[in-house]
Amino acid sequence: MAWRRTIELAQVLQCLPSRLQVYGIEGRRFEPGVEISPEAQRAIEDVSRLVPAHALTALVQDVAANDGTISLDSVVKIGQRAGMTSEQAQATTVKLYEGYQRQANRAAMKAGVPEQLLGDLWSWAGQNMKAEQSNAALSIALASDTAPIKNIVRAYIAHKRDERRNRRD
Repeated sequence: MAWRRTIELAQVLQCLPSRLQVYGIEGRRFEPGVEISPEAQRAIEDVSRLVPAHALTALVQDVAANDGTISLDSVVKIGQRAGMTSEQAQATTVKLYEGYQRQANRAAMKAGVPEQLLGDLWSWAGQNMKAEQSNAALSIALASDTAPIKNIVRAYIAHKRDERRNRRD
């Protein structure tokens, strides 16, 4: 439990980071000369795959919060600086963006946009509400806040209603 004392010391010294994630693997045998069990070896490999992805997600969120924007290339570079290969960084980045897109799509559908119009919604928002779309993406990435998506959806629905009205006239 030395890690617990380390965290407590960091709190006392007021140098504990705002976000801390601890990964642990519980051992079963501790005799000298005993090899690592296959189960422990698998757990080590699993955790070693998780840490870079979680670190990249946290770094992306921090950079986006401070900078306001972040590009796909920037995310890949951050991943590489965090010790990931280019391929790992790209794969993790794609998963990250896909997750944000799924959240945005769910929020849009919940707000009334049919699934078949999602592509049209995001295309329209990219042309007509670029800043709002960027802010909405950051809100999802940083706080899982979908309120800005709902504002875009309301504007899109009003646009579609006006479009139909103009066609009738």
